Amino acid sequence: MAAACSLSLLLPLAPPAIPAPALFFSRSAASRRAWNAGGGCGGATGRLRLTRLRPAAAVAEEVEQTEAMMRVAADDESITATVVSALLTIAFVGLSLLTIGVIYLGVQDFLQKRESEKFAREEEERQKEEARKKRAKARGKKRNRQ
Repeated sequence: MAAACSLSLLLPLAPPAIPAPALFFSRSAASRRAWNAGGGCGGATGRLRLTRLRPAAAVAEEVEQTEAMMRVAADDESITATVVSALLTIAFVGLSLLTIGVIYLGVQDFLQKRESEKFAREEEERQKEEARKKRAKARGKKRNRQ
């Protein structure tokens, strides 16, 4: 069962003494999609095709080129590295100040809204109290007339 579910099989075409490019079978893209969609072994019965792996020498050469590029980019003596480092530092400081400013404005807005709501509530309570006093006065005058 596990062998039937395998997505790739190694197939040596030359004797081990002679290094040959490694070959393997891979399923078609449609069968891989069916496998990933939950089809499992039963739904992934697509054709197998033969594909070549890249030689190890080409991979090693590419790794060496990448390492050389990384060494050039990390060179501390180059003017480019200094300029990039300075620009990144300035950008970091600028964004930090901008973030602090936005937080400050948010807090100020919150405090201002809270203060205005408090003032509106106090004003409303004062008006209600004045209305109660007027009604009480009006009732008192009414009782005095009778």
